[in-house]
Amino acid sequence: MKRVTSKDVAKLAGVSQSTVSLILNNKNNVSFAADTIKRVMDAARELNYNIQPTSRHITRDIKKVIGVIAPTLVNPYYSAIIQIIEQEAIKSGFGVYVCNTHRCIEEERQYLRLLTENAVAGIIFLFAPMTSAELDKLTVNTPTVIVAEKDQFTNVDNVSFDSFKAGSLIASHLVELGHRRIAYLSSPIGNMSVSRQQRLEGIKGYLSSVSKADNLVVRSSNITDESERTNGAYEIELGYQLTLDLLDSVDGITAIIGVCDLLAYGIMAALHSRGIQIPEDISVCGFDNILTSSISYPSLTSIDHCLSHRGKIAFDILLEKIGAASQKGLDLRGRRDSGAYRVEYEPLLVVRNSTGYAKGFQPT
Repeated sequence: MKRVTSKDVAKLAGVSQSTVSLILNNKNNVSFAADTIKRVMDAARELNYNIQPTSRHITRDIKKVIGVIAPTLVNPYYSAIIQIIEQEAIKSGFGVYVCNTHRCIEEERQYLRLLTENAVAGIIFLFAPMTSAELDKLTVNTPTVIVAEKDQFTNVDNVSFDSFKAGSLIASHLVELGHRRIAYLSSPIGNMSVSRQQRLEGIKGYLSSVSKADNLVVRSSNITDESERTNGAYEIELGYQLTLDLLDSVDGITAIIGVCDLLAYGIMAALHSRGIQIPEDISVCGFDNILTSSISYPSLTSIDHCLSHRGKIAFDILLEKIGAASQKGLDLRGRRDSGAYRVEYEPLLVVRNSTGYAKGFQPT
């Protein structure tokens, strides 16, 4: 009888001979999709191929690695939550691949291909993915958690944040301080994230409820492709320029809200450059409550996003899904059948020195 070779196994499994060799010899520096491994092992057993005793099923030794996909690493908001996820992953014996898409859909697709080809155990998105079609395919075989807004993804585990309420809290705070002419400065509104859109809607909603909606001035960048703006100071520079333009074209502004803390830093820098005192002349608010907001000058009133909790729960959910997939014999991947998690966190207003009573306002 003809001796069975790895070439025969490769032909039956529909893979290359080198793939058979790597899988059956359990090379630790490579990894393959579970389906590929299964086809090779099934073919080897069917042909009675002699596997060396030192070899073992590679799926038992797949690298425990997850992918974390972020839209940018410049904003400390994303750096902070990545660090939280990484700390939790390390505790459970997982490594972390961090992918920065620069808000570019092609880079997002490229990273998804890279992560799935390298058979990562699971993926956490720190924003709402732009690749909806690819996302549907991804979640069939790869546990996936999205840290983004609610109601966007019906079949994907989601750790969200009430950004509408965050905007409402900021608006309420300023109105209580007597501010009646408020500006909202933002990155491009047309293609901004859902969370940033909902912040603005929350501001508008509250002002409408107290009949102050006509007092809101909204200004945004006219840049249409934010994905190309990789300069680390982009949002700070944008806040600076938008503020100067606002001061030159609109009178009577007593408070300015930045779409994020970085943009709010640019707002404060522009006000300082014009000799405008904060908060005596104009109050300033931001969103995100990044670390430096507590030590900026003046310290920035902002919205806390519960990052430590959201990062931890996102990894906990992913770990549970990975464990469920493993128990089904699919190693670290597999279709889930336990439904999707929906976890939503409430915003917290952190009042600091950048906001105060509007000039001339007498609190009752």
